[in-house]
Formats: sequence, structure tokens, C-alpha cells
Amino acid sequence: MNSASPWLPLLTVIVPLAGALLLWLLPARAARVLAGLALLVAAVAALAVAVGFFAQPTAAMRHVANWPWFPDWGIALRVGVDGLAAALLALSGLIGVVAWISSATITSRVRAYHSLLLLLMAGANGVFITTDWVCFYICWEVMLIPMFLLIAAWGGEQRRYAATKFFLITMAGSVLMLVVMLALYFRTPAAGLTVRVDPAVVAAQGIDGRLHGLRVDTVQVPVSDHGETILISTQQVTVPRSFDMLHHALLWEHWTKVSLLGAPLAVMGFAFLFLAFAIKVPIVPLHTWLPHAHVQAPTAISVILAGILLKLGVFGFLRIAWPIFPTVAMEWGWVLGVLALVNILAGAWIALMQRDLKRLVAYASVSHMGFCLLGVVAATPLAITGSAVQAVTHGLGSAMLFLLVGVIYDRVHHRRVDGFGGLATPMPRYAGLFLFAALAAAGLPGLAGFVGEVMTILGAVQSNAGTWAGHGADAFRWFGILAAGSVILSAAYLLWAYQRMFTGPVSEEHRSLPDLTVREWSALAPCAVLTLAIGVYPSLVTRVVGPGCELLAAHLAWISAR
Repeated sequence: MNSASPWLPLLTVIVPLAGALLLWLLPARAARVLAGLALLVAAVAALAVAVGFFAQPTAAMRHVANWPWFPDWGIALRVGVDGLAAALLALSGLIGVVAWISSATITSRVRAYHSLLLLLMAGANGVFITTDWVCFYICWEVMLIPMFLLIAAWGGEQRRYAATKFFLITMAGSVLMLVVMLALYFRTPAAGLTVRVDPAVVAAQGIDGRLHGLRVDTVQVPVSDHGETILISTQQVTVPRSFDMLHHALLWEHWTKVSLLGAPLAVMGFAFLFLAFAIKVPIVPLHTWLPHAHVQAPTAISVILAGILLKLGVFGFLRIAWPIFPTVAMEWGWVLGVLALVNILAGAWIALMQRDLKRLVAYASVSHMGFCLLGVVAATPLAITGSAVQAVTHGLGSAMLFLLVGVIYDRVHHRRVDGFGGLATPMPRYAGLFLFAALAAAGLPGLAGFVGEVMTILGAVQSNAGTWAGHGADAFRWFGILAAGSVILSAAYLLWAYQRMFTGPVSEEHRSLPDLTVREWSALAPCAVLTLAIGVYPSLVTRVVGPGCELLAAHLAWISAR
């Protein structure tokens, strides 16, 4: 399963990065075309990676490469893609093309805009494909600069405030991540460390007697059993000092025995990483930058922000925080479950009170992303898979809603929900597609929004994560039940907005509004088609992300049983 070339996922970074540089040599119109071609090539490469996982579902890393960069420091260009990364990479490819289509309204500093757009997408894709901490951190930081500039230069009236707030808050999370990255490196013994490994992980991700490039040895270990000493077979690897994320996950037990800032590294490391990734999701109360950024950002940048950048936090939870610090993640499960529930209910309640359509959709995103955290902390195979599926389907649904907000804003130059009425008369196709997107976001069965949420809720109800943390088996059952109640709030704020905007008499100033154009249709149609396709056939996503999520759940269970 590891024979796939690493160049395929690398194209998703190299091509946009090269395009960002080359388009400065072209006139504005040609630069826009080049940007579209670069994003299209990246999207095709990303889709090919995801199709490989769909055709052959596996929990193993594929497209693996390890090219030394600073070998004395254990830094290398490490490439590796699992099912979760493949699904999010494909989503990123689609969202990039959709954002480019919706950027046709940008008429000032066209080359600068598209160069920053390509740089932003290259950074996001780089996060998904690298397994080296240094490369990951570089890509993570690369995204901040173009996003800051895109909001500050092409945003609304308060664009500089929104861009600055976004930059400062997310940079704070980056500093915490940097501290953890360095601590993991320097707290690994210089001579390496031999540790026991999970047989399930070896079976799923091992290749030719090696796990993540490390030789797996089978040894006999003495174990006391009712006063007698018996020998059992166990598998172990020797992990060298490096910046390899996958190696750091193998040292999960070691991190509980060494310190950082006077506390166990596992505790401080998980707390810092959780905060860094929670800012991106975002998790209440770290969400305050998001509504401002969404409201002030151009439509295409709001689409990328909701469709891709929020998913980086979920990716960080599943790929980094939980695998490297599993004991603390499970010990804090009950508290994190409360945070997830607050996110779901508070986001929905605040959305219900909004009068600005874009702010309403922004707070709806906060609510729906809470399901991703709930699924991770519930720690059952169904819940973790639901978390990953929710990340993908929310990317499609939120992108569609922000595109629709942009459509009406381009025509009337305001977003007041109570400033419309009767729009179904002049814009029947727009009204129909808005209703479709609203129902998908509200979790209507048969549409993509339903799949991830119901998997997460059912997985949480089945979870005994609360028992492991010492808080009783009923904790997550109630979390799941209460989270299900958010569906009522979602339907309320979305259908309320639809009723205010599209029903009743139409005003004279809106009577001649044009319906969706071909360009707008071309941006919306892919998201709508996939929303329907995944809702009818969820295996389009679950076949890709399921094996890796199930392995993580099994690994957490193995650790809790020790």
C-alpha cells in the first residue's frame, strides 16, 4: 500500500506555489487564467490521491517519502498521506477551484490577489501532506500571511481590524505549537528510546517489518500473573530523536514521564496543542476572531476560511494531538465533551439572534464544527469517523452558504436578513438552492450534513469515554442527546432566515434582481452535487477516512486497557 508516488500529493503544493510566482510575469487577465489552471491541476492531483484510498481503503500511510533536509537535527521533507488527509486534500482542491471562480468580482490588484490565493492554498495543502514538524509548522505559518493580507486589502470597512484580530489570535496558537514541537524534540533522548508499540498499529501501518521507517522487533517480556512469571511476546521499536510526528506518537508513554514548565510534558503538550488547534476550529471561547473575519472577508476568502482553514484544527486533533498525547486526551474527555456541547448549542443559539446573514452563517459554522470535537473526544470508531466526515461535509455546506451570501450581497450590497422579502419571485433558482443549502446545514436526512452529525451523535451515545476518565458511563450519552437537540435550533435559524428573505411580497427595488448567472452556478453546482451524493451514498467519504479513524479508536482502547 506504500508504493504510491509522493509526487502526486506534492503537486498540490508545488503547482500553486509555482503559479503564485509565475503569474507576476503576466498581465492581469492572463494571471487570473494561470491561477485557475494551477488550482485545477492541484485539484486533479488531490482527487487522484483520494480516489486511491477509495479504491483501496486502508489505515496505512501512502505516498510516503523521506528526504533529509537538516539530518543533524532530524529535519527532513517527510511526506505521507492517510485517509483523513486524502479526504481533506480533495476538499481543499475543490474549494480552491470554487474560490477562484467566485473571485471573478475582484478587479483591483488582480495579480497580487491571485498570488496570495495560490500561496494560501499551497500552505493548506502542505499541512495535509507532511509528517515532519518543521515542514508542518512552516506551512501552518505560511497560511497566516496571505489570509491576513487578503482580508486586510480586499475586505469590508473594518477589514484591518478583522485581519489583525485573526492574525494575533492564530499567531498565539502558533507560538504554543512551536513550544510543544521543540519540547518533543529535546525531550527525546539523543540516543533514541526503545518503546513497545500497539500490534494493531503495526499490522495496519507496518511495511516489510518496519513501522514508519523503524525496524519492528518481537521480544519476550516477563510478566507477573497471579504470583507466577510468564513470558509474553511484544513488539517494540527504537525511536531516534527527530522532528517526525509519527515517531513522536510512538513515544506517547514517554511524554507522561518527562516534564515541561514543571508539569508532565503530556499534560502541558496536550493543553498547548489543544489550544492551538481549537483556535482554528474554532472552539468557544476562542471563536471571537471568526465572525469578524467572515463578515469582512471577500466571498472567496470566506469560502476558503470555512471550507478549509477551520478543518485544519480538526486535522490537528486527529493526526497530532490525540495520537501523541492520548492519555491526557482521554483523561480530559469529559471536560472536552462539555466544551464540544457548549460549542454546538452556543453557536446555534447565537446564530438564531443574528440579523446579518453572513454572521448567521459564521456562527452556524461554530455550532456545526462542535460536532467534530464531540466525535474525537467520544473516542468510538463511529464517533471519530463521524468527526472526520463532518469536517468534509461541513466544508461543502458552509462553502455553499457563503457563496449564496456573496451572490445576494453583490446585487444589493447589504446582508440584513430583514432587508429582503419575496426574493423567490425575481430569483427562483437562487431561492431553491438557498433552501437546499439550508436543509443540508440543518441535517436533513439524504443530504451530506446529516451523515457526519448522526454518526457523531450515535457514536457519543455508545461511548464509555466518561467511564475511563472516572465520571461515569452516562456522560457522553447525555452529550449525544443534548447535541441532537441543536438540530431544532439549526432548523429554526436557517428556516427563519429563508422565510424572511424569500417569502411575502417583493419590494420594488428587488423586483428586477437577476437570478443566478452561469459563473455563480459553476461555483455552486459542485458543492450542491457532492452534498447530495454524500447524503445518498456516505461511503464516498467513509471508505476513505474510516480505516484510519477506526485504527485511532482501537489504539486509544489499547492504551486505556494497559
